[in-house]
Amino acid sequence: MRVLIWCPHVNLGGGKRLLNPIITALAKHPEIQKVRVVIPDSASDILPPPNVKIEVIKLNKAQANGWMGKYNWRFQSGKLRTWRAFFRYQRDKIRVKGLLDALEKDMDVVYVFWPHTVPYFNFKKPTVCMFQDVTLLDFPEIIGGRATAFEYTNLKNWLLNSTEVVVSSPYTARRIETHFDIPKEQFQVLSYHHIVLEDISNDDKIGAPSAALDALPARYVFYPANINVHKNHETLLVAWARFALRHEFPLVLIGDGTQVLNKQNQSVPTRNWREDTIRGLMDRLGLVEGRDLHVIGYVSDEDLIHIMKNATALIMPTYTEGFGLPVLEALVRGIPVLCSDIQVLHETLIGRTADVLWFDPYSPDDILAKVNLLLDNYDYYKKSAETGRNDPYPDWPDTAEQYVTVFKHAIQTKKF
Repeated sequence: MRVLIWCPHVNLGGGKRLLNPIITALAKHPEIQKVRVVIPDSASDILPPPNVKIEVIKLNKAQANGWMGKYNWRFQSGKLRTWRAFFRYQRDKIRVKGLLDALEKDMDVVYVFWPHTVPYFNFKKPTVCMFQDVTLLDFPEIIGGRATAFEYTNLKNWLLNSTEVVVSSPYTARRIETHFDIPKEQFQVLSYHHIVLEDISNDDKIGAPSAALDALPARYVFYPANINVHKNHETLLVAWARFALRHEFPLVLIGDGTQVLNKQNQSVPTRNWREDTIRGLMDRLGLVEGRDLHVIGYVSDEDLIHIMKNATALIMPTYTEGFGLPVLEALVRGIPVLCSDIQVLHETLIGRTADVLWFDPYSPDDILAKVNLLLDNYDYYKKSAETGRNDPYPDWPDTAEQYVTVFKHAIQTKKF
C-alpha cells in the first residue's frame, strides 16, 4: 500500500508533534510500501529523515502560498490588494494542482492529515481525512467572521467528499454532528491517535536543556499552550493573581505567543489582539514576570521534556481540545495534573488510574481552590501520579494498524 500524506499546513503545537510519529509508524508497518509526505518547506524540519519507505516533498513558499492563499485573498482590505492576491492565488494554485496530480498518480490512498484551514481539493484517489477538532467553529473569534464562514464551508467539503473521515475523539465526533448535522456514527474514532508516549523511554537520552531554561525556579506549575482564546490564559492568570503562594510556586507558560509576556519582550509591539489581551491583563493584575510567572514561549520537544520532568504539576485550563495530549504526557512521567472538567479530557483519561484534580475552567476561584488542594495534599497526588505510570498504554504500532485498516477500507470502497 502506498500512502500520500497531504499536509500543506501543520499546527506548530499538537499537530507538529503528531505528524512525525504517524509517518514513522506507518513506514514501519509491513503492509505499507511507501509514504510520500507533502509539507511546506518551512515545516520540513519536523519530519523524520527520508528512508527507503519515506519520501518528503517540500512545497516552496510560492507553492504553499498558492494552496493556502485561498484563505488569504478573500480577506484583503481594498479592491486592488484583493484582486492582486486573488490572481497570485490562482496562478500558484495551478502550479500546485499540477504537482499534486503527479504526486498522487502512483499512490493508493491519500491521507489528509490536517484539513483545518486547508482548502478542499478533489483528489483522484481514495481519501482519508483526519479531523483533529472543530475549535475554529466552536470559537469563531479565533479567525473572525468571514474566515470562520469560509472554514465552515471548507470543512463541510472535506466531510462530505472524503472517502473516510476519522476523528481524534468521540467528543470531536459529537461536535462535528452539532455543527454539520452529520451523524457521528459516520466517523471512525482512532482511539490511540494522539497517544505519543513511546518517547518516554528516551527521556534520559536527550541533551542538556537550552539556556532559555536557566531561569526556571526549583518548584513551578506549568501550562504548555499557544495563546488562542480556547486555551483560556485569562482565567488562569486571574486565579494566579489570587494565589497566595505564587512566589513559591510560580506559573511557567510555554507555547507560541506566550513570549509576549516575557519582560524582555514587553516593549516589543504585539502581533495581534490576543497578545494585547493577555499582556494587558497581566499588567492590570500586577503579575510580575520572573517572580509570579516565568514565560519562555515556544520550546523544542527536548526542552518541553525537561520542563515537564521537573515540574511540580501540570495545569490545563483549556475550554476545549481535540484530545488533550499534555495531560497524558505529564501523567506518564509521574507529574500531578490539574485540568478543566470538560468532556474531552475525561475521555482522554479513560483507563488512567492517577487521581486528577478537576476544576471549572470558567471559575478562577475553583482553579485556585484546586491548586491549594493539590499543594495541601501533594504527597498523595504525587504518589498517585507515580503509581499511574504503570498504567498500560497503547503504542504507535497500534495506531498504525488502525490507520492501515481505514486505508484498506477506503481503497475497497472506491468512493472518490
